[in-house]
Amino acid sequence: MEIIQFYVQIISIKTTDGIELIKPQDILYCRIEDDKVILKLTSSETIETKQSLKELEPRLSLYFFYRCHANCLVNLLLIRRYTNKTGIITMIDDTKIKVAKERRPDFYKIISEDKNITRIG
Repeated sequence: MEIIQFYVQIISIKTTDGIELIKPQDILYCRIEDDKVILKLTSSETIETKQSLKELEPRLSLYFFYRCHANCLVNLLLIRRYTNKTGIITMIDDTKIKVAKERRPDFYKIISEDKNITRIG
């Protein structure tokens, strides 16, 4: 019998109830809503975390997340479209997220470069 080994990256997210273990590729974005940090997952589930975006940013940037606005981190692998004129990102679930004006040139450069990445899902 052949044993197949595989590796899946999991990160821990502190919540009000405990800890959620989540695959980074399952997170569409993290956003501040009503003074709370909310993670939106590809399953449409939302998770409220006790962690700040400042705490999450260095951990998630390892998995192609980008701080497009003071109140939002987006998963670059789950962007469907970006409209440079309006500065609007459309995620794969059709959520619209605005890129801060001062971050648009950097963001545009990052997403316009070819990457050797396979989108999961």
